[in-house]
Amino acid sequence: MRPFDKPALSVEQQLELLKQRGLQVANDERAMRFLEVVTLFRLSPYIRPFQETNPEHTFKPGSTLKAVVDIYRFDGSLRRITMDAIERVEVAIRAAISNHMCPKYGPDWIADASIFSSSYSHGDLLRPLRDQLGKERNKLGREIDRIKKSSRADQVQQQRIENRMRDNYFRFYGST
Repeated sequence: MRPFDKPALSVEQQLELLKQRGLQVANDERAMRFLEVVTLFRLSPYIRPFQETNPEHTFKPGSTLKAVVDIYRFDGSLRRITMDAIERVEVAIRAAISNHMCPKYGPDWIADASIFSSSYSHGDLLRPLRDQLGKERNKLGREIDRIKKSSRADQVQQQRIENRMRDNYFRFYGST
């Protein structure tokens, strides 16, 4: 990986650079607030279509920060819509598999290697799950030890331990 050779720029310098290269900015204050939370580096892929193909990275006539931000926001919206759709498909596929396999092989069918083709690496399927369960078990153990060392009343400690166990799927189901 080659070293990064461009100087770090403040928000004000980022905005000034864009303007020097010909980007039209309607409101400097709003532009700086936007760059404070997004940064020029994050915006650079959205800026490229507005730039001339020259080493100076000058902007094509009429290019505005508003147009760049509109594309940036559209991309974010499209990404969220796409991820929502992917999640729905994933949940539906998981439900279809579960609805087919559970009645036929039982609720823990996924742990039974004999259900799978002998050419399928069943261990590879379960390894990430086992690894995550192990990590969460260790993390939970450390948190329980820390809670038990506290000077809180036993009832408070027990409630905190139960809350920690319910913090996530792996802790809850890994401890039951």
